[in-house]
Formats: sequence, C-alpha cells, structure tokens
Amino acid sequence: MSKNNKNRKIAFIALAVVVSLAAGIAILLILMANSKSESIDSTTPASTSPTKKDSQNATNQTAGVYKSYEASDLSRAENGQVVLFFNAKWCSTCQAANANFLKQQIPENLTIASVDYDKNTALKQKYGVTYQHTFVQVDANGNLIKKWSGSSNIDQLNDQIVK
Repeated sequence: MSKNNKNRKIAFIALAVVVSLAAGIAILLILMANSKSESIDSTTPASTSPTKKDSQNATNQTAGVYKSYEASDLSRAENGQVVLFFNAKWCSTCQAANANFLKQQIPENLTIASVDYDKNTALKQKYGVTYQHTFVQVDANGNLIKKWSGSSNIDQLNDQIVK
C-alpha cells in the first residue's frame, strides 16, 4: 500500500470517528433537553397543556379559555368559537405559542383546546392533521370549519378564526 493511500485511509477513519462523536453528542443533548422539558411539564396532563387558565375559566362559557382538550369542549362552540391546537412537547414553535397563549388574554367566547399531537391519533386522522402546530376550528358537532398552521399568538389566531 502506498503512503498516500495509507494517509487517506487514516484520514477517513479519523473523519468517521469525529462524525460519530458529533452525532453521539447531538443525541445526548437532545435527550437531555427532552428530559428537562418532561420534568418541567410533568405536572401538566398533556404535552403543552395549559393549566393557568383552566381553573379560572372552565366554568364560565363566555370567558375565553386555553385548556387541555376534552371531548366536551366541542359543546362550547354553541356559544362561541372552539379551536383545537395540535402541538407537541418536542416542537419549539408549539412551545412558543403555548407560552404566548398562557400569558395573553384569551378573547371572550373563544376556547383553545390543547391537543397532544403524539397521543391523539384519532383526532389527527379525523381532521387530516399531518404535522404539529396545526389549528382546527370546529363547530359544536365536531365538524371542521377551518384548518391552518403557524399562529403563534392570540392576534394571529384570532385573525384566522371564522366568525
């Protein structure tokens, strides 16, 4: 084997080791970030489930509310709008929207129901949701009125809602 080929082989092996180490570090960082967010969210019932406004507004039909999804939420559409927010714990844009929804005033007669993207396969199929950070406005019978993605605050969400 020539010296040039031997040097190429050593360089290739060194590169493979560096790439493997980088991949391992990246995986470790992702796992650490996920375990950190799980420990933060361990008291909430769904992935990015709101809790702050659940107890404040759950009994008041006219006050706006951001809450964890329950099938009974659809009945709230009789007196206002209901929007399902399909989101995931691992989705950074979902987490940003979740934080905004928790700190912003929800308009009267609006219910935003947080749906765990990873756990609610039947709802995803029913509404044709194929990726997280999707919003679905529904009527009191659960029929789809409108579907969209990307709203990250109440103003953007409110602009999309069919009145």
